[in-house]
Amino acid sequence: MTFKYSVGQLVEFAPPSEMPALYRVARQMPVEDGHIDLAYLIKPERQGFSRVVLECNLSADVLSQEEYDRMPTRRMQR
Repeated sequence: MTFKYSVGQLVEFAPPSEMPALYRVARQMPVEDGHIDLAYLIKPERQGFSRVVLECNLSADVLSQEEYDRMPTRRMQR
């Protein structure tokens, strides 16, 4: 398996119950036996915390930061 995204590359990620946001790949995580997808450590371009996500949840089709800033915030109702 080869990684689709490089360290430093900008990607789009849409966490559950939130709008998509711009993130930067901080690290390609070690490949684990039995896993069918690769993982990355990503950090938001704006303030926030890092997270580990699977490659299938990322997109290289990114917008400008200004376009993400204009998106309404979406939160799940409980």
